[in-house]
Amino acid sequence: MTIYPQDYALTIQVGVQPLVTCSQAVLDQPSVDLPLGCIKYNFRGGLHSAFQPLNLLIKEAYVGTLVILEVQDFLDGRVVTTYGYLTFRREDTFVVQQAYHFEDAARTHPSLLHYCLYPHIPADPFDFVSTYPDYQRL
Repeated sequence: MTIYPQDYALTIQVGVQPLVTCSQAVLDQPSVDLPLGCIKYNFRGGLHSAFQPLNLLIKEAYVGTLVILEVQDFLDGRVVTTYGYLTFRREDTFVVQQAYHFEDAARTHPSLLHYCLYPHIPADPFDFVSTYPDYQRL
């Protein structure tokens, strides 16, 4: 994921460049609750690594930038993305005002259900989505 600074004046003054972060992919094996399993892409560690060595002046350019915390793919056409906005306190990095974006390919394109091996299980994927407090350090 590429993170672009929000404060353009500070970006020009200090010469702040976009940051690139990586995700950690975790494969949950199929189970009774998740018959297809799921893949979770977590960006928290990558965000921490990207901002840890920067000084507070450079971090100020990124305050309010929209970032993705986690993407969870249930492998049945449903994807839940957790996102929020960057903020900083001294050397700590936080993501606040977190929200979810839910995509359901079968609902958007019902003709895909002809190719689906399983019904949508779990019925409520939010039981398996991680939540993080706003002011929990990355």
